Amino acid sequence: GKSSGAFECKPTTVAAAPAGPNGLEQQVEVTFEPSSIHDNYHETLLVSSATGGEYACQVNGRCLPPKPSGPFEVVKGTVQITWKNVFSKQVEFFYSVDNPAFSVKASESLAAKKTTNVAVTYKEDPSKPRTAKLMISCPGEAPSPWVFYLQA
Repeated sequence: GKSSGAFECKPTTVAAAPAGPNGLEQQVEVTFEPSSIHDNYHETLLVSSATGGEYACQVNGRCLPPKPSGPFEVVKGTVQITWKNVFSKQVEFFYSVDNPAFSVKASESLAAKKTTNVAVTYKEDPSKPRTAKLMISCPGEAPSPWVFYLQA
């Protein structure tokens, strides 16, 4: 696995009543943002207390291939899909739709960890369905495209 900062835990103060001999369960929020598909990630979360000492927790995560999402509603002929380059370097993303009644720009280069809005437009055509798939691919980084279902 990798130890690459894929996990983030903001410093948090948790106030709890004294626990009995079995301890007391508490929660902290950990964000997982991997930068490589199919990789396993391992980090150590350190929890400390002035009275309770330190406790090291193993945190594990695995990045799976993307799953389709949506449907996203096209309102007044357009929809904005928020997209983030989760990779640790600048890469080019390629955009395509599977229905000619919808259109999207061909590609965009995004810096590492940057977010953009991908605009998809729809022009009504009675001979075409009112649904489509937006596919975002990144050859060399992702084995399969991210798929977003669209509905006008």
